[in-house]
Amino acid sequence: MAEPSTVVSLVTYALHRRVDWMLGISLAIGGLFGVGWGVRMAHALPERALVLLFCGLMSFCALLLLLD
Repeated sequence: MAEPSTVVSLVTYALHRRVDWMLGISLAIGGLFGVGWGVRMAHALPERALVLLFCGLMSFCALLLLLD
C-alpha cells in the first residue's frame, strides 16, 4: 500500500515548491490511459516476449544513462 507514503511525499515536496505539476499531471494522465493497454499486451504476449521486451527497455535506458 503505497498511497499514504506517496501522499506524504507529494505534500512535502509541494510545500518546498519542488513539484513540476504540469509534468506530473501529464505523466499521470498518460499512465491512466497506458495501464489498460499494457495489461492487454501482457496477457496477449508470451512470457518470453515480455522478458525480452523488458530486457530491451532496460538496455536502452542503461545506454541513455551512459551517454548522459
